[in-house]
Amino acid sequence: MSIQANHDKSSRFGAWLIAISAVILVGTEVIGVAAATAWAIGGLLQLGSILTWVLGAILCAGAGWVTWVFARNAWRLESEACAAPPIASGPRD
Repeated sequence: MSIQANHDKSSRFGAWLIAISAVILVGTEVIGVAAATAWAIGGLLQLGSILTWVLGAILCAGAGWVTWVFARNAWRLESEACAAPPIASGPRD
């Protein structure tokens, strides 16, 4: 019984680690794209400093929301994967 409990803890920790790592990776890329897009649009349209910063704030807020949604879904899917019964690996016919 303790072996199963130890396996459950390690699989939950692994799921947590995978979810956090994916959120950091995706969040960094999404926020970076938002900032780069604001800089590019501000430069191409010659919006000036203040409007470029405002556009950057709007796009980064949207990117933060996308990251939050991704984080919720990643944690939900990893939690469901831990709760699912293990797949039996036996000989195939």
